[in-house]
Amino acid sequence: MKGLVAVFLGLVLASCSSSSSDKTADPQALCKMGTASVCEKVYTCAEGAPLRALLGASQADCVTALNAEECANATGCPAGQTYHADMAQACLDAIKAITCAQLAGASTNLFPPVCNMVCTAA
Repeated sequence: MKGLVAVFLGLVLASCSSSSSDKTADPQALCKMGTASVCEKVYTCAEGAPLRALLGASQADCVTALNAEECANATGCPAGQTYHADMAQACLDAIKAITCAQLAGASTNLFPPVCNMVCTAA
């Protein structure tokens, strides 16, 4: 189960980098939309029940905790990497598209491949 939490946190992190002023490309906005989407899935899908003990007593607690943990320092890609705003948006869209059924069958393979392309080697 901890592997699934790591996957979700990875998804959130992957959507948390940008230098654009566009709201959907803003690192904080993308990160917060990602955490909200993750928490919504966990707290509205019955299949997310095992994760709730790790993410907070309520959906609001989950969002608050993940925002504080994952979105506080969303300042861009690591040194030597290039940020791709289009891939960050695609990653967020992929996070939002995760179904309850996928949550139930997830181990460590839930990470949408597009999220690996948000930051790439220059």
